[in-house]
Amino acid sequence: MYHGDVIGRKLDYSQPMPKFCTGHETIGEVVEVGSGVSKHKIGDRLVIAGGKGCGQCKRCLRGEINLCDQAFI
Repeated sequence: MYHGDVIGRKLDYSQPMPKFCTGHETIGEVVEVGSGVSKHKIGDRLVIAGGKGCGQCKRCLRGEINLCDQAFI
């Protein structure tokens, strides 16, 4: 899907393709920071996940943050 494939068929990457979105994840580059920002600087590349787990439950500890016990509480 990242390369534009559709389930069940491959696409010809030498041909123009429409843009697409893979999900809720976001990527970007820091272009400005405020005075309270200390962990990032201009030019940093970021990936922002579509969800966040609690980091403590059994599912988060197994790396399954999308199934976090606390996510919808």
